[in-house]
Amino acid sequence: GYCYSTYVSQGGAYKTTNAGASWFKFIIPNTNEELHSISFVNENTGWLSIEHSPNLVYKTTNGGGVWNTYNIGKSFNKPFFLNENTGWIVDDSVYKTTNGGINYFGAGIVPDLIYDYGFFNENSGWAIFYGQMHLTSNSGAAWNLVSNATANSQLVTAKFWNSSTGIAMGEHGFITKTT
Repeated sequence: GYCYSTYVSQGGAYKTTNAGASWFKFIIPNTNEELHSISFVNENTGWLSIEHSPNLVYKTTNGGGVWNTYNIGKSFNKPFFLNENTGWIVDDSVYKTTNGGINYFGAGIVPDLIYDYGFFNENSGWAIFYGQMHLTSNSGAAWNLVSNATANSQLVTAKFWNSSTGIAMGEHGFITKTT
């Protein structure tokens, strides 16, 4: 498994091969900034973004042994990859890649401040915009509101296993599940 920490003294990306009994810290080239996010699609291929390097994405194809840097010329939030070729980056717009993150093209707009997002397949995905759950069926070109924030909590993150099963978490310990 993989994880990352943004805490300055412990910041970095980590890998475990023994269910978390021990962790190996990756060396990220030419940066001592905080990590922003990490996305792995298998044990070898992953991407990460750095907090104060908005145009750079780092990619590994050997489990974190070597990280290649790509300047994609766009400021973005976190990368999300469905497989080794298909992925998205999001900021004020949605950008998609079909060649492993080398090039990106505009796929849509973002209706509000994005907290978290992901995709089920090459077209259908979910996003939490300013505490509310939205779905897309056209790779992010348009988003449909499916869940308002509750009176006491705004959604902040989610995890989906497929297009109908997932959990969403919000402020103040709020957790909801859909099946």
